[in-house]
Amino acid sequence: MKDNSGVSLLANRYASASMREIFAPEAKIIAERKLWIAVMRAQSELGHAIPKDVITDYEKVITHVDLASIDAREKKTRHDVKARIEEFNALAGHEAIHAGMTSRDLTENIEALQIRNGLEVVHDKVVTVLARLAAQDSIDLLGSTEAHAKLENTIAKELGFNRVLDSTGQIYPRSFDYDVVTTLVQLASSPSSLATSIRLMAGAELVTEGFKAGQVGSSAMPHKMNTRSCERVNGLAVVLRGYASMVSELAGDQWNEGDVSCSVVRRVAMPDAFYAIDGLLETMLTVLDEFAAFPAVIAAELERYLPFLATTKILMAAVKAGVGREVAHEVIKEHAVKAALGMREGKKNSLLDDLAADDRLPLDRAALDVLISSPLEFTGEARQQVARVVSRIGAITSAHPAAVQYKPGSIR
Repeated sequence: MKDNSGVSLLANRYASASMREIFAPEAKIIAERKLWIAVMRAQSELGHAIPKDVITDYEKVITHVDLASIDAREKKTRHDVKARIEEFNALAGHEAIHAGMTSRDLTENIEALQIRNGLEVVHDKVVTVLARLAAQDSIDLLGSTEAHAKLENTIAKELGFNRVLDSTGQIYPRSFDYDVVTTLVQLASSPSSLATSIRLMAGAELVTEGFKAGQVGSSAMPHKMNTRSCERVNGLAVVLRGYASMVSELAGDQWNEGDVSCSVVRRVAMPDAFYAIDGLLETMLTVLDEFAAFPAVIAAELERYLPFLATTKILMAAVKAGVGREVAHEVIKEHAVKAALGMREGKKNSLLDDLAADDRLPLDRAALDVLISSPLEFTGEARQQVARVVSRIGAITSAHPAAVQYKPGSIR
């Protein structure tokens, strides 16, 4: 990150200045700083008091971006967000930003902002393109007559369609195929993500996707109970992405009408994409029907790692007690790393004892124990999110009662 120029050939050679500005390093850093300031204002209004002059000091230096300085900090910390936190704090002379936030809270919101701003640029240019097209002489390629229009609508109705395309020849735009297959990819992404999580948890003996009597997990190791169904879900998701790549090559690539170079791809990709999503969903239904968790193992795992999960709460408690955010972070990091390394040697988790014994934090062991006394608090918004999702699912399933009754067939 030596300067503010784009590092992409596409950006430098083909993209407009307005698009390059959205994704430029300096613009991203300024956007992050605006978010930090907005968070500080909101936190101050909601009970985490931050003096107005502190916020003002940050506002004064919001556009003072030294990419070389930030790059030097990142080389030392090996953490890009940490480097940008330190830089902004140094410029403002305070340690008030990023309280209660994670790196992802910062980056995900700013990246979403970049995407939205980029889409706005694209939207405006697409409208411009449409305007240019509409300004040309119009030629009726179809040679439509009233009778032809009636025939077209009659056949469309017979096939179950309630709309027809306004301007097309013998074939419909192959971008439609791309829309369809990429929609299947999106539908597959959530089951695939869940399958990955189940595979990871099963590896730690926390859950099982189900293992029927007579099932073999490994031909060489009889004790293994592989998550083969979840692995299948992940594999089929990869297959779908492959077909999406195939049909993307056809979009906008016809020579007037369809030819064999088009049909040879579609004859493979279109049916097989539906086969893949169908197999993926059948397999995922089986996984969900046979899924089980192991509470005793989960409880042991939680007890072992709960102190690490509590570090954010400990950090906030230290900040509220008057310790600088970055100072508290450094103290907690020092002891957390020590405890983690000790656990790799078979020792118990010493994090809470070490923090309680450190004079730099005004928190004794009793205070730390209070912070971890309710493990459910560490789920954050998870329970509310689950409730919202279940509510939305209820609205969908109530509209399609027959689909809810479907049972998957036996998978091989």
